[in-house]
Formats: sequence, C-alpha cells, structure tokens
Amino acid sequence: MRRTLLVVVGAIATTMFVGACTGDSDETPTATEAVTATAAATESSTPTPEATATPEAASADAGQMLAALLHIDSAGFHAMDEALNGDAPVIDTAWLGRATRARIAAEAITWPSELQAAADAFVEQVAALEAALDADDAVAAAEPAAGAHEAQHDLSHDAYEAIEAAPASASDAGAILAALVLIDGVGFHGIDEGLNGAAPAIDPSWLGDVTSARMAAQTVAWPGESQAAANAFVEAALSLEAALEADDASAAAEPAIAAHETQHDLSHVAYDLLATMSGSADSPGAILAAMYLIDSAGFHGMDETLNSAGAVIDTSWIGATIRARVAAETVAWPDDLQAAADAFIAAATALEAALDVDDVVAAAEPAVAAHETQHDLSHDAYAHLGGGAGGGH
Repeated sequence: MRRTLLVVVGAIATTMFVGACTGDSDETPTATEAVTATAAATESSTPTPEATATPEAASADAGQMLAALLHIDSAGFHAMDEALNGDAPVIDTAWLGRATRARIAAEAITWPSELQAAADAFVEQVAALEAALDADDAVAAAEPAAGAHEAQHDLSHDAYEAIEAAPASASDAGAILAALVLIDGVGFHGIDEGLNGAAPAIDPSWLGDVTSARMAAQTVAWPGESQAAANAFVEAALSLEAALEADDASAAAEPAIAAHETQHDLSHVAYDLLATMSGSADSPGAILAAMYLIDSAGFHGMDETLNSAGAVIDTSWIGATIRARVAAETVAWPDDLQAAADAFIAAATALEAALDVDDVVAAAEPAVAAHETQHDLSHDAYAHLGGGAGGGH
C-alpha cells in the first residue's frame, strides 16, 4: 500500500523550467530545445560529489544562480508580454513588485563571466519595464515587456546550461535551500496523480519542470545521508524524463510514483538537515532563496482565513510555516535584517504551535503576527539586496 505523501504547499508550485517562457500558474508553457537536448542524455549515470567536484568559485555561482532563477523565472514575464502586447493592454498592479524582485535577484549575485552579458541585458530590459509599470503606462510598457520576456528566457536558458555543467559543485546551506525550493515547487504530486489516474495524459510543461528539478539536485553536493536521498531522486527523475520525452504516459506512470516519493524523502531529510545548520548561509543567494520560500508560504491567506468567521485550519499550513521558519533560521542575516528575521521566526514558531494542535482560536493572533513580520522582513530584505521592493503577500 502506498504511503500517503505530504503535498507541498501550493503557493510555491510555480512553473520553473529550463530556459523556457515562464509566467503565472495558469499558463501552459512548452518545453524548449534545451530541455529536449538535456532529456536525451538521460542514460548518463548520476554523478557523485567525489567524481564531479569543481573549484570553489563554481560552487558559489551554481547555488546562487539557482536562487536568483527562482525569482527571475517565476516573475511572470511571459504573461506580462502577452497582456501588454495584446488587444486590450492593462497593467496588473502585482507586476511592478514581481519585476523589481526579479531585477534585484539578477543584480544581487555574481554571475559567471560567460553569463554576465545576458544578466546585464535582462536587468536593462526589466529596469525599463519597471519605469513604465511605475508610471502605469501600458503603451510605454509594451516594448520593454517583450524585451524582458526574451531576456529572461535567454538568461534562464544559459544559466541552466552552466548549472548542468557544474554537478555537485554547491554544498552550502543556501544552495541546498534553493535546490529544495525548486524541486518541491515542480509538482511531483500532481504529476503522479495525473499519470496514475483514470485517464493518464502528459502535460507538455512537465518535461522542463522535471529536468530543472533534476539539474538542481545534481548541482548540490548533499551532506551526509541526504546524498543517498538525492541520488534516488535523480535516478527517478531521469527515468521520468525519458518517458515524458517519448510522450509515453504508460511508461511514465511508474517513474512518476518514484519521483514523487523520492522528492518527498529528499525534502524531508534535507529540511531536517537545514534545521541543524542555523545561521550558516551568508550569501545573497541564501537570502533570495529564503525570501522566495517565506514570501510564497501563504501567510496573507492564513491571516485572512484564521481571522474570519467560520475559520478552519488547512492541513498544509503547518508544513509551509515550518519550511519558512527553517529557511529564516538557516540564513546568517546581515545586522540590519536580523531583528526583522527574529521577529518573523518568533511569530512563525507561535503559529506552528497553534496549527500543530489544530487550535483555530489560538492561531488567529500569531497568524496576524506572522503575516506582518513576513511582510516587514521581505520589504527590508529586498531593500538590503538593492532595490527596496515591498514584501509581497
């Protein structure tokens, strides 16, 4: 009998895949040539840290690139481009914050020299888009929206090629966190259900999602027992990629189960590991990865629900809250952010306790505090990284 698997909080299940057009969760992206080329190589063996270790400089680049790409690929530039260059262009008020955070992410890390031109082009296009969005000028935003979309696609494509070329090169807590956020956000639960349901069918976006998750797992030199869990996940993902590439839903069914189970196992082991690494991640990439997870945990929704009539606790909230709290504890926050991080951790810890005993009344007040402190930390963290973008709900 298959054991019940925890469902990763839906808020982080944003589509993120190799060098492809990304946007909001209701879009249906297609795999790119980079994904196809990568999937074709799935017969290669899973690399081990001993066999594939690369110089220290590459280690910092790979982990931080993963963290930056979380923000860049999930900002929704595809949707912005389509909407602003469609028949009735209208600006969504959420776009400015997303674009600003993506631009800050690109500016916050050190890109390998061969990617710097692509990163600079992306930053330039997004800065122009920000200016038009800030002025609420849909006409002026149309051209930079197209430019930002293309530049995001190019940077993502090139960055994932560089990441794939540096297996087992990142071992710091920030890289582990970034990899986990990407892996857990792919949606292996949904892939498993879709391929093992009554009418199995392959979603064309799955191949790219699985490929990027597998690359993220291979980038990290996982400490201790987490390496075995990572190897099992990579093996299952490779099998799933091969079946998805062949568009064979029947062949994909079994590896979908394995990828789902091994993703869950890796996440569990790795978050337990991160809980022992408090204050050890001190890179801009670590802050970016932590803020991505914290901002996407859904504290706004928890606050609204728990402070409304007839409130009921969603069973996914405690896992989302724990992961956000562990992420915050993993980072060695700069002095100007430590107080905000401590306030968030305290609020999240109180919320966890109430959620753990399924006490709606007791959870109401810490839900407000977690929401407010998440917002404050997000605002201050992005300002520290270089742009002053307000924290998102």
